[in-house]
Amino acid sequence: MVSQNKQYNKFAEEFNGLHKGLDKVTNLSYYSYFDENLKNKTLLDLGCGEGVDIKYFDKLGANSYGIDSSEKMVEISNKKYEKSNNKIRLGYFENIPFKDNTFDVVCSKYSIQTSENIEPIYREVKRVLKKNGEFIFLVVHPIRQFIEKKKKQKDYFKKEIVDSILFSGKLVVCEPTHTISEYLSPYFLNNFEILGFDEKYDPSNAEEINGDKYPAFMIIKARLK
Repeated sequence: MVSQNKQYNKFAEEFNGLHKGLDKVTNLSYYSYFDENLKNKTLLDLGCGEGVDIKYFDKLGANSYGIDSSEKMVEISNKKYEKSNNKIRLGYFENIPFKDNTFDVVCSKYSIQTSENIEPIYREVKRVLKKNGEFIFLVVHPIRQFIEKKKKQKDYFKKEIVDSILFSGKLVVCEPTHTISEYLSPYFLNNFEILGFDEKYDPSNAEEINGDKYPAFMIIKARLK
């Protein structure tokens, strides 16, 4: 299994600022799922990277925090946003370093799919969310991962490591594959109410294979039951 924190430590400097202007489709879709006014809301960004989304949420009035498993990413983000008071911390999705019932909103963009097992993340999100708290996440679409297996005989259900092409080919990351049923698992459906779902194509965040056009990502917005 690929060590995700080592992978992101390796290209943290390259990743820093790379996405600006390249993933407008992704960002517009993702941000549309958030309230325009997040005043007095406490928010946690899982896999916050350099903290760009945290800065956006702060402008909407949120009291934002973030965790990332890459030491280098956390270092860059805290240097970049000196007023963050170290609100961006080193941490893992399966063991979120915050107390129970802390956040009104937990969100994540292109991060959850880097973990081999999704359900432990859902359990932690449930733990740190307040009653009726919202969980909004965007992940690489499983259909995209299936296509990017690049084999003559692909197995959608077999968990493998695939190379995902990002930012118009400027970056390649290795990630485990997932199925839609993993994201919409019995645990998730029993504990969260789905408020919204979308899947879209983003030419800057997908690789064109054999001229095929397929969804680059999917977004799920849910409320804790």
